[in-house]
Amino acid sequence: MLTSLKSVLYTGEYLFAATNQYLISPNGVYKAIQQSDGNFVLYAGSTPLWASNVLDTSVYYTLMQTDCNLVSYNYSGNPVWASNTGGLGSNCRLEVQDDGNLVIFKSDDVPVWSTNTNR
Repeated sequence: MLTSLKSVLYTGEYLFAATNQYLISPNGVYKAIQQSDGNFVLYAGSTPLWASNVLDTSVYYTLMQTDCNLVSYNYSGNPVWASNTGGLGSNCRLEVQDDGNLVIFKSDDVPVWSTNTNR
């Protein structure tokens, strides 16, 4: 089952692996999905543009934390991947853009991390 939420993941929101939840760009071309195999991937259609390269079926969810760090956690609550943006702000958001870039923005709209996949 695939579940589309929206184009933005706000502080405190999750993408769950068990249901393959994903974010989709406003133009519908790009999606960022937390796959059930543990990999967090940005796609253009069926073509992967970027991946966390975590192949671990124990991944439970990916969370936009209050410290601005995007982190994938396993069922035991241990982090298995992170954007390493913790401490760079608060009230951050992860956004799938119409240009194919996946970006973490601080509350003042300053980007602090991206996949550099804009086209």
